[in-house]
Amino acid sequence: MPITLSCASVLASATTSQPSTTRRSVVTRVEPSESSRALASLIAVLALSSSPALAKTVEISIDASAIEQSSCGMAGGVPGSGTYKASCVALSFTATNPSKDNVYNADVFGNVKDQANDDVLNSGRIGAIKELKPGANEVKLELTVGASQPLPLKLKKFKARGTTEKLTMSGNPYDYEDVLAYESY
Repeated sequence: MPITLSCASVLASATTSQPSTTRRSVVTRVEPSESSRALASLIAVLALSSSPALAKTVEISIDASAIEQSSCGMAGGVPGSGTYKASCVALSFTATNPSKDNVYNADVFGNVKDQANDDVLNSGRIGAIKELKPGANEVKLELTVGASQPLPLKLKKFKARGTTEKLTMSGNPYDYEDVLAYESY
């Protein structure tokens, strides 16, 4: 079945000092190939199929006053500094997902200071939670803290934000278990 293409072009007249325009239509008949028919069919199927639900952003509540801190030993060092001695601090808390859907890759943010009121983190991002089911979820994150910073840590304004669809995962690049867990998705 031939396809008719129509194209209108505007030409400027270069013969007068005041350009005038004329319209000229071009009509061409094209025989579609098998590959173009297949492509058109694919586009039609994709356009008519139901589109997946868009990922919703969900705010996760975390009570900073209820976060438990414990030592998880000496850390290998603070990223970016080969000789800096560091400690590992495990944070255990409850994160509440208010939605009816699972939430994935929730970034956790908060204000973390040591006992001398010095910042422990510059970015405010503490880590990521891979998956949160609806309701209350027990979570454990590990922080690398300079060995010279006095403990326990002062934790304020903790919150998390994730999506209802699995998107690009970004866990802790220094944690081999995170890498293995993300490969299973």
